Amino acid sequence: MKFLNLFLFLTIYSFTSFGQEKSTELKRQINEIENYIKLIDSNPQKNREEHDSKKIKNIEREERSWEAYCLKENKEGNKPLRIKYKEFGPKKTTSLNLYYQKGEIVFAEYMEKQKKKNGTILKTLFYFQKSILVYKTEEENLKFSLSELFDNEKMIKAYF
Repeated sequence: MKFLNLFLFLTIYSFTSFGQEKSTELKRQINEIENYIKLIDSNPQKNREEHDSKKIKNIEREERSWEAYCLKENKEGNKPLRIKYKEFGPKKTTSLNLYYQKGEIVFAEYMEKQKKKNGTILKTLFYFQKSILVYKTEEENLKFSLSELFDNEKMIKAYF
């Protein structure tokens, strides 16, 4: 009986302690990424920023346009640090903010702002480690997948 109790205790303890270790590691990774984002946003003058904007011709004849800003490292040449993309439509405005470290994506934020629903803002955040997704937040009413993110990223990077 003592052996069974000891076995159950050790089993439960190992599951709970390993679970805490994983969440602590994830929190550390997220904090590192967020600190890196703050560093990029706080020192944009050290780098060069490019801008592009265009109207989107659409079959539905909606008045739509987009604008994008790309912050690139001065010393690395064409490697982006941050890309801010915004698309304006009659019903909603969407934005996609992408952050890079050494040419690899580390963070993405997708936002939708509904014009009719009292300016409701929906967000999805993506955290990456070496371009591999480690964490994603998601709101119930917003479905923006990882494949959509990579498709949009590829399209946006082509502008710069």
